[in-house]
Amino acid sequence: MSRFDVRSESASSYRNVTALFITVLLLLFGIIILTNVLLGTISWESFYMDVMTSLIGIMLPLVLFNVIYEKVTRRHQKIETANSVAEALMLDKGVLSRFSEGARKGFIKNSTESLLGERAGGMLYTTLIRPYLENKYHFRRRFRYHISYSLKRSGMETSFPEEDYYWVEEDLSFYRSLNIFQLKKRRVTVGFSYWESDLEELFKGEGVFFRENLFIGSSQKKRMQQMTNEELQRFVEEVMQFSFALDEKSLPFTVENSENGFYLQFDMSGTIEAEADREYKFHYHFHMPQLKTIRKFVSIVSEPTQQVDILFTHADPDVRIVPVPFFDDSEAVSYLPNNIVKIELDQWVLPRSGCVFIWDEPEAESVSHMQEERIG
Repeated sequence: MSRFDVRSESASSYRNVTALFITVLLLLFGIIILTNVLLGTISWESFYMDVMTSLIGIMLPLVLFNVIYEKVTRRHQKIETANSVAEALMLDKGVLSRFSEGARKGFIKNSTESLLGERAGGMLYTTLIRPYLENKYHFRRRFRYHISYSLKRSGMETSFPEEDYYWVEEDLSFYRSLNIFQLKKRRVTVGFSYWESDLEELFKGEGVFFRENLFIGSSQKKRMQQMTNEELQRFVEEVMQFSFALDEKSLPFTVENSENGFYLQFDMSGTIEAEADREYKFHYHFHMPQLKTIRKFVSIVSEPTQQVDILFTHADPDVRIVPVPFFDDSEAVSYLPNNIVKIELDQWVLPRSGCVFIWDEPEAESVSHMQEERIG
């Protein structure tokens, strides 16, 4: 199907109107002269007067016809032009690429408002769509999150008693581009909070690609709060064995401690060439202590993500794992032997989706003294 060309069609319409006007005028002029010649009533003076009278008589209708026709034609052309532009923008991505970034954002905003109404469409564009267009948030792919609860920390002596603590091993990897904060600061931030405390003052408005909650007893929490940044960094490196790699390249980090928790800053300067449109592989791995009295684990997918794979395992054979998913596809959850729960999604997962894994308290476990410590 040939594409509608607004300029050529407009020029063709104008030529047709002009040709029609001249043709009608010459035809009427010829008829008047022929009639007067046949009747023998023509003279130069009468001919002149008749011509002028005829021209005056036909000019007004022709002018009115021309004005009305042009108005109708222009209106039709505007409709055809609007339909042609809308069709091109909807069906041909190459047309949109010729416009500026601001014009394309305006097109998306206007389209959203036209579909949902100005108020609802403006809210959706401002709160959800615009942050992604402005490179503040991003989409992720191939999200792999494996969580494993162990009864003890193998090959290492720690200050967290085995009778009171699990050791949780986490391994997460996904693909995404760097957001505007990471591009500007050239670093990636990770946060750990005590008992879901607020860490926003530590983050200082930066983009955080991962944060986790540490549920530990009051004595261990106090001990960690009193650590210097250097002591806490040794704890993170030696006990938690935290590692982060960007495109398979390990990044150095520093630790900043606070009353509510601590956060890690990984510097990519001189190591990674940061580009806005490039997709990177994020991969982190670590171990952390968790109180046995906390019989739940929350896995959140914080950004729009495609291809989600979550694997949760628990080493205690006496507990029964119950996943509570909050995403649309309930059939994505499967139960495997040895206390393993697997969640696999191929489609897109919206932000704030995820799953809460809960389990019962083992009958043989006694944790009353730890509860007393937490209350104290």
